[in-house]
Amino acid sequence: MGDREKDKEQLKNELMELHKKIDELECEKAQQKQAEEKLVKSEETHRLIAENSSDIITLHNFNLQATFTYISPSIKDFSSGYEPEELIGKSPFEFIHPDDKKKLFSILKNYISAKVKKLFAGKESPTTERIEFRFKDKEGNWRYIQSTGNIVGNQLLFITRDITNQKKVEEALRISQQEFASLFKSSPEALVYTDEKTSILDINPRFTELFGYALEEIKGRNIDDGMIQTPEKIEEAKRLTNKALKGAFYYETIRKKKDGTLFSVAISGSPVIID
Repeated sequence: MGDREKDKEQLKNELMELHKKIDELECEKAQQKQAEEKLVKSEETHRLIAENSSDIITLHNFNLQATFTYISPSIKDFSSGYEPEELIGKSPFEFIHPDDKKKLFSILKNYISAKVKKLFAGKESPTTERIEFRFKDKEGNWRYIQSTGNIVGNQLLFITRDITNQKKVEEALRISQQEFASLFKSSPEALVYTDEKTSILDINPRFTELFGYALEEIKGRNIDDGMIQTPEKIEEAKRLTNKALKGAFYYETIRKKKDGTLFSVAISGSPVIID
């Protein structure tokens, strides 16, 4: 009878333990399902972001070829017709300008070095890199792009944008500045270039010839401080400078050379903005 009661008690304990295990398994199952749902939701969110972003989002194999494993649909607009499927499995080096390949190789080496350090040190250091290079589109045109990359798991992630128009604007501005500098230096008239506070930034050779001052003597000085004006002409000079800041003008007056010689001049001025 005692053994029977003992068996009952043991069975009861075993059943309780079994129920406990079942509850734990149910809990684990629920947590796993929740984690899977979060993962699916996260992947769906990332997919929506990638597929609707104007930037090009790409994933690459972690090697020196960096072959494409994923390319967002925006590649089609950027590359004049490439479909993502046409590029999957190919190396971006097939499309990068020969002069720019070294830049990308250098970055890939940095990524590999960072990955090796992680394996040995157990922690990953920040490896975000930004690079500009030229990419050949489907029509054979070279487009300037800017890419920001990082390590994601065992792959490389790059977010890329087209900066071709920006580069064209920068080049046009550079040419414009060169042309301005050339005209400024070669002008047969004495020219002085100041900032908005009327401090001298530059003078041309004709100014030096006419007034006797070299740039290093007067750079940073106020154009209206009496350097080229007699005391009674300083207020007049300030008024003319204010006119020049607002628009073009022409005025005949007297000015002073470095040696004190006075001479008649015709002054004109206008605002010039150079970024």
